[in-house]
Amino acid sequence: MTIKQLQDKVTKLRNEVSAMFEQELKKLEPEINKLITSQLGKGIKGDGSKIVPQYSDQYAKKKGKKTPDLKVSGSFWDSIKITSIQDNIAQIEGNLTNKGFDVAKHHEKRYTSGIYELTKQNRDIIFAKLNSNILIRINNELKG
Repeated sequence: MTIKQLQDKVTKLRNEVSAMFEQELKKLEPEINKLITSQLGKGIKGDGSKIVPQYSDQYAKKKGKKTPDLKVSGSFWDSIKITSIQDNIAQIEGNLTNKGFDVAKHHEKRYTSGIYELTKQNRDIIFAKLNSNILIRINNELKG
């Protein structure tokens, strides 16, 4: 390979990196979804704080805890689908409706959008994988 050929590959890659990033992020969406639902199950928002407001005393007695875990049934969790990631917050499309309202949007409004944000620890996991996957692709492109 000549220096000019390498330069051409780098120029081509520079134009493709943004699309490469979006493709690799899309591949990680199932894992991001699992991490977010795991956080919800633990009653943790993206900043690491507990989800508030707490359950009422009556409902807490039924659930066995005061901190909301948003796990009423698997149907809510199954309805969560990531449509994009913006500023560390997963943009959620919840297709579960109950008596005419979107449950995912209802929870977001009640508990803040932070319930769909990855914690720093989970962001680090995703960023490491994203970085690694992109570097592998760039390296493969430069070799090829």
